Amino acid sequence: MRPLCRRAVGLLAVAALACGGGGRRPNAPTPVASPSPRGVAAGSVVTVVRGDTGAPVEGATVTVAGRAYVADAAGTVRIADAAAPGALVDVTAPTVLDRQTEVRGPLGTLVLWPRSSASGIDEAFTASIVYTSAISQGGPPGAEPLRRLPADTQLVVVVPSAEILADDAAHGFHALAASRLTAAARGAVAYALARERPAAGVVFEAHLRPSDATCTERVRGFARLSLRGDQILGGELVYCFRDAARSATVVHEMGHTFGLRHSNDSRDLMFGTFVRGRRDDLSPREADIMGLMTQRPGGNRFPDSDRGVAVSSFREDVIVCR
Repeated sequence: MRPLCRRAVGLLAVAALACGGGGRRPNAPTPVASPSPRGVAAGSVVTVVRGDTGAPVEGATVTVAGRAYVADAAGTVRIADAAAPGALVDVTAPTVLDRQTEVRGPLGTLVLWPRSSASGIDEAFTASIVYTSAISQGGPPGAEPLRRLPADTQLVVVVPSAEILADDAAHGFHALAASRLTAAARGAVAYALARERPAAGVVFEAHLRPSDATCTERVRGFARLSLRGDQILGGELVYCFRDAARSATVVHEMGHTFGLRHSNDSRDLMFGTFVRGRRDDLSPREADIMGLMTQRPGGNRFPDSDRGVAVSSFREDVIVCR
């Protein structure tokens, strides 16, 4: 079955950032930190662990400023030579994706992205749901940067329209979706509904709007995201017909607000097309991916590189799902 989702992207002027928010501007994200004046001191200890389990990665090769070290059974290496801010850091091991980063201060613990996991994560799944455009027929696998909420986000507020609030079934599915996203985020961020838009924070308005120009044939709904660089600041969820607002489509669209794209497996909730057999809740591996995403900055590149990540202009991204 061909995927039936497409994406429209456009640059926004700062003054026109908010979409569906009456001109309100979401809080600006925390900027990516500049390199620390301190680098890595000679003799410091670096530990490498898996991001899904926290287990040490024995035998990993950690290369800092061109010098390679091999992790012991505890996942640790002792750095013999000092490394200045901006020095390149590479970590490789058979069980994790190749990590590329740079010195921005003491390295401490390096958390690595697993190639595979007990919950079903594999490289193709990671590339699809985190790093691939959610467009018709899909984009080049792994070609997009990771998108995520700002690192200091503790709460995402969803404000259903009066029409959704008046519909018990639609209101109930929005409350269920907020609960399921909160559970899947495992303490990293909470989702909540509000009847009125708060003055600040990451906010998404939810609307039933069949007349929207994006609601073409067979489109169930879409998520419109306001972004700065690759950090999600807010936006809106739009449903093209009432039954979509009374279904697991709500959970799917709310998943996009966290930064999830589309799964490559038709059984997953985040698969791009509503098909028989698709889950109505996030799968264990989708929840595990959410946890891994919080360990990386927006702009991280597949397979696992955050070199050169920087804040850029405001823009809008619309993910259309059928």
